[in-house]
Amino acid sequence: MAAASTLADAMESALGDAGVKARRGEGWTVDGVADAAAKRRLGADGALTVDSESFAVLDRARAHGVPAAALRVVADPVDRGVPRSVAALAGVDGAGWWPHVLDVWRLPLEIGEIAQFRRDLRDGLAGIRGALPPVLSALRT
Repeated sequence: MAAASTLADAMESALGDAGVKARRGEGWTVDGVADAAAKRRLGADGALTVDSESFAVLDRARAHGVPAAALRVVADPVDRGVPRSVAALAGVDGAGWWPHVLDVWRLPLEIGEIAQFRRDLRDGLAGIRGALPPVLSALRT
């Protein structure tokens, strides 16, 4: 692996050396789950990813002078959101699941979206399984 000047450079180099498809870019954070329309708007402004998890970790690391980078696997690409019924029942919309129990009526209407989300999630998990070993190995050096 070539010498890397930053943590992100080291991660990018390790992924490339391992043949793992990766894109480096700007991630934006939101408070809660972004629907597909919101993600498209942010993508038009330059966001490669939109999430609600990375910012807090990276912000705290930066505040304390700790080098940090985010390695994200995207299970809900910019052109698709998490199906509403799944987001509601999983509580990922920021609210508890109980107020959304009646949202289960949407499940049959969202079968196609749920199946696509499952495929995206499966592909994302496979991607992180392939990405973590080379990145962790590079970070040990």
